Amino acid sequence: MKMLTKDVWMEILFSLFVFSVWLLWAFILPLNEGPDENMRLQIVEFILEYGKLPTGYQKEIMDYTWGFTYGFRPILPQMLEALLYMFSAVLPRMRLCCCTQGGWPMFSAEWCSWVTCGLLEVCSLTNALRSGCLYC
Repeated sequence: MKMLTKDVWMEILFSLFVFSVWLLWAFILPLNEGPDENMRLQIVEFILEYGKLPTGYQKEIMDYTWGFTYGFRPILPQMLEALLYMFSAVLPRMRLCCCTQGGWPMFSAEWCSWVTCGLLEVCSLTNALRSGCLYC
């Protein structure tokens, strides 16, 4: 059995710490409280309604308060969130999940995708730092 070094344990503990802080933050912060969160949700709703990525020229995703849209640069979490929402919408039909009332599927897909993508970012950064190649 291979023993893990102290550095590997520190990276694992750091990743678990980041995951727990972000997960706690996702539960504490009310849905749609961030200044641009509604614009990010518009991307997800567009993907769910039309089944494709927006180009940025659609009126449905334009935020006239801020004067721009995130449609020109869809981010991986929004795509993952739409995929998770599609999956969570199927669960009640399969009678595997009974907690999809109100805004729960959108909320759970949202925080799950953001926390997962953030954790993947931390892991890739620690890998790059460990290998000494930060720009690779």
